[in-house]
Amino acid sequence: MRNFPTIVVLSLWFEGDFDAVVAGLEERHIMLTNEVEHADREERLTTKWKKDMDHLLDLLHFKDSNCGEKHTQSLNSAASDSGTWLLETPLYKNWRDSWGVDPTSLFWLNGEPGSGKTVLTSFVIEDLQHEKKNKRDGSRLLSFFCDYTSPEKSKAKYLFECLLG
Repeated sequence: MRNFPTIVVLSLWFEGDFDAVVAGLEERHIMLTNEVEHADREERLTTKWKKDMDHLLDLLHFKDSNCGEKHTQSLNSAASDSGTWLLETPLYKNWRDSWGVDPTSLFWLNGEPGSGKTVLTSFVIEDLQHEKKNKRDGSRLLSFFCDYTSPEKSKAKYLFECLLG
């Protein structure tokens, strides 16, 4: 069987002025082209903004800072199941679930020196980091441990290095 070329004829019926229809189509084409260019420009600006923000955060990062040292020491010194009781309490869970929603929300840990506030705080930080990863909302978790044994670590400069780093 031989293949013959196929010709399709499409006829269009316009009611009205053909030039007006063509002009309307040209306007629509220009508008769509502008929208595409605008979207491309927005994407480029967003990408540049993210790159600039990453660069700024790199500049603010204090490479010699040992701000996470207290947190790491606290976690390493804790017994394997200590602190989990706090994370299971309804009071803590309610506060955690409102975290990022209610800016006035406060969870207060108080106790005698050496009673485990730092260790419990480290467990809370770990739990919040886990929650933050699950939410993926772009929020940042900042933490700072006061240390009465080191006057250098009680200065505002050190606080800002830790929070910004």
